[in-house]
Amino acid sequence: MTNDELLIRQAIAAEAEQAVDSGTVLANLRQGAKPRRRRVWIVAVAGGAVAAGIAAVVIPLTAAREAAPPATSETVTPPPVSTEKSLLLLGIDGFDHPDAIVLARFGTDGSIRAVSLPRDTGISPGSKLNSAYAKAGGGDAGARATVAEVEKLTGVRADHYATVDMAQFPALSSAIGGVEVCLRTAVKERYSAADFRAGKQILSGAQALAFLRQRHGLPNGDLDRIARHQAFLRGLITKLSDSDLQQLTALFEVLKQTVHTDPQLPLIDLVRALTSTSSVALGTIPWTSVDGYQGMLVVDPSQVRQFTADYLTGKPATTAPPASAPSDGCVN
Repeated sequence: MTNDELLIRQAIAAEAEQAVDSGTVLANLRQGAKPRRRRVWIVAVAGGAVAAGIAAVVIPLTAAREAAPPATSETVTPPPVSTEKSLLLLGIDGFDHPDAIVLARFGTDGSIRAVSLPRDTGISPGSKLNSAYAKAGGGDAGARATVAEVEKLTGVRADHYATVDMAQFPALSSAIGGVEVCLRTAVKERYSAADFRAGKQILSGAQALAFLRQRHGLPNGDLDRIARHQAFLRGLITKLSDSDLQQLTALFEVLKQTVHTDPQLPLIDLVRALTSTSSVALGTIPWTSVDGYQGMLVVDPSQVRQFTADYLTGKPATTAPPASAPSDGCVN
């Protein structure tokens, strides 16, 4: 870990204690304030594409690598993880409906295994999974209601929840200079304002939001959008390995205005926890058919529970193969 990496970690920790501007804290630390070591509390994080917003700031903070000094006695090594925690992440659109619903678990080895749940998954006659949030009034009540519905569907009770405002993704992606994605074909669609060429390209700002929101005009609708979410997260993790201190600091400032966590999960704890992430695996729950009239995915709850239990614990899936990155790295 470089000196700059150590400084930004200390700035984040000091900010949580002092409730002052992170830039001020970072400046003070640069002037020689004695670093303090704090116990790192590991939690789980969701891994779908909207989860990218959170994962971005906490992927290993690698700044000023070209001038990085040798490791010193100040190098901080997080303590080993003793327990696993799970978190439900909701990416909220402008109408109080989650566009992305992702359940994930942190392994004791620092890995993340995440399962995407399509927003149109049927949970009762005429009701989709993403409706629970708005029906409960949104906010914390809506998040808790969605946690309960996800538990009924998957058999897993999330220890914590976090919501992300989808409208803030332009600022999130711009803070790190954009994310590389790959499209199989060119796309132009008016509802999301998506207008992309085929092949690899760097997306940021409004382009990133359009990429994540588009579902009209895609062969598999919302299912293709979930594949985009997952591809964006993979690209984001890759980009973060080359991000500098300024980008990471800017991203954290945006996250403070964008991410809301439950009262028992301070955002700063989530940020520190994710610095130990070693790998991310992304899957999507199985479904049996599509109810075209109601626009819902029909699922077998027993299959979903078995798949979720297997996938989150790293066991071979017995009900359906896990979703994985396309062999060519491109999505629809």
